[in-house]
Order: sequence, then structure tokens, then C-alpha cells
Amino acid sequence: MPCFKRCHYGEPDEPEPRFPYPEEVEDEFENHQLDGHDPAEFIARYPLIEKWDKDWNKWEQEKDAKYEREQNLRICPICRR
Repeated sequence: MPCFKRCHYGEPDEPEPRFPYPEEVEDEFENHQLDGHDPAEFIARYPLIEKWDKDWNKWEQEKDAKYEREQNLRICPICRR
């Protein structure tokens, strides 16, 4: 049964890195970036954002790579399509 579950659902993803500041700061940071502003100003005020951003990018790359590696697991085991 574990083999079937892995083939059907894959392995659980690693949790997304948590933003190091309160939710209000995260919302402000996202709005700041959406407006096209330079993130350097924000990083100067909140230095942990830089490390979080690197960790989040690494997490996203690993998640995408895992998805590509496990593409064959999403193929129907009966018809192989």
C-alpha cells in the first residue's frame, strides 16, 4: 500500500519557509514588490528578509525539481499514459 500511495500522491512536500516578521510586514513587503519598488529599502529595515528570500527560492527550486523527477509516478500504471 505505501508504494501505491507514493505513486498516486508522491511524497509530502517540505513546508514553505516562514516569513520572519509579523503578517503586517509580510503584506507590506508583498505590496512594495508588486508596486515595482526596489527591495533594498525593505531589506535595510528588515534584514532577515534577505535570508528568507534565499531560503524560499531554494525551497521553490527543490519543489519544482522534485515534481519533474516524479513525473513518471503520475502516469497511469495500467495504460502507461
